[in-house]
Amino acid sequence: MVKELRLHELAKKVNLSTILTFRPKAAEMYRQAIEQLGRLTCDTLIDCSFLDIEICDVSFVDQFILSIQLMLKNYENVILRLSNCNEDILANIEGALHVRNERDKNKNKICLLYFDQGRYSILGKPEQNLKDTFESVQDHKHGLTARELTELQGIAEINSASNRLKRLFDARFVCRKMEITEFGRQHVYYIPEDY
Repeated sequence: MVKELRLHELAKKVNLSTILTFRPKAAEMYRQAIEQLGRLTCDTLIDCSFLDIEICDVSFVDQFILSIQLMLKNYENVILRLSNCNEDILANIEGALHVRNERDKNKNKICLLYFDQGRYSILGKPEQNLKDTFESVQDHKHGLTARELTELQGIAEINSASNRLKRLFDARFVCRKMEITEFGRQHVYYIPEDY
């Protein structure tokens, strides 16, 4: 299921236009967005669209976007993706991620998913092995198991592959489901489709 957050519509509700700035307005938009999203269920893809937005500042991204991403840590199989960002917006998102991750050095780094022209990319600075693992999941629409990942990427230990997939799941970049096969119980990691 796809739930849409159209930022230009939320901005109008808090008397902003195509320029998203001012932390208190971002906090107000966050409350509106949470109310609009309602109950989040398994396999929900939240599309946060910047269509018709000219720019947003770093404080807005920190207060609105990063707050939503952190809130999703409380839900399994719910993913946030950003879409329709221009270059200036992407630069400020990267800036907000850098500032937050530098400030919170002892915690897990926050990254975000960006969707453009049918492909996902990760904003922020994830480790290369996580980027490679994410690409493998993205390329396998049916989903990917740790066993399959070890074969695809030549990873020596299945535990290493499993840890990489679990880290993507914990970051809320992929969903997972339990499956019973001839190898026993295993998780299948996947990105929900747009339907």
